[in-house]
Amino acid sequence: MKVISIGNLSMGGTGKTPHTIYLAKLFTTEGRVVTILSRGYKGLVGSTLNVISDGHQIFYAPPQASDEAFMMARNCNDVSVITGVDRNASLKYAAKNFNSDLAILDDAYQYKKIDKNIEILLLDAKNPISTGFIFPFGYLREMPSNIKRADIIIFTNSKDNIIPEKVQKYIQPHQKVFFSRYTKPVLIKDGISHDISELKGKKVTAYSALANNRSFYDLLIANSIDVVSFKTFMDHKKLSQSTLDKIIDNGLALSSTEFLTTEKDYVKLEDTYSRIFSYIKVDLEIDNKEELLKLIRDKIKE
Repeated sequence: MKVISIGNLSMGGTGKTPHTIYLAKLFTTEGRVVTILSRGYKGLVGSTLNVISDGHQIFYAPPQASDEAFMMARNCNDVSVITGVDRNASLKYAAKNFNSDLAILDDAYQYKKIDKNIEILLLDAKNPISTGFIFPFGYLREMPSNIKRADIIIFTNSKDNIIPEKVQKYIQPHQKVFFSRYTKPVLIKDGISHDISELKGKKVTAYSALANNRSFYDLLIANSIDVVSFKTFMDHKKLSQSTLDKIIDNGLALSSTEFLTTEKDYVKLEDTYSRIFSYIKVDLEIDNKEELLKLIRDKIKE
């Protein structure tokens, strides 16, 4: 089985899940049998091997499954999703039980216990290496000099397709650089897609629990949405009923008629609240997509 690794240097917020979904969909359409291998962080099923989806049926939803693993399973038809700390065990299971010929490792830049055909590193174009220090003194998992391990670097949330000055010295001549961004935000309300322009003129209360909450707020403002209240929480946090009630009550006090969150947060909501909140779904766009895919295809043929 061929192995593609997608990861980052920071503690989160670079878009690993959307990029994993993006590549899984593309290679599935090319006839590959794809399995996504995720650690399954914060999923209550635990850190042992768990099949979240076999590509046809989803067996676990949050909080049993991690929010990210469930999102990948829900968005990728014909793609199996396995969580577990031991990626080698997951890889062998996928080969034996699903006949997979391509594994995409989500959040695996620091995982060195498995042979990878290609290493893709995501860096946020707006803030690629934060303060440049490792946690707890900064927000990095490892030093910026380790950018050199990547075969491909994708700058996410990019606007101008210029390599940020802070990281230019770390990029090697042989490394291929691409740029991605989120486009075409869509409002999902009661399971139905709506044009996001329907929110214009309405007062909106929103919340998110992401590694980069600012990105969600900026997305709403960029689409001329009147956000009267915006609450932020730690990444992966599942909000309690009392917290959600406070968000709703505060929004109503400010005359909000719409309540929004992210897809990642929405999948954790119980039915009572999923009928109140809508979420924003975005598409991913990667410049020079065909060049990127050719590069990956060539690499996994080696």
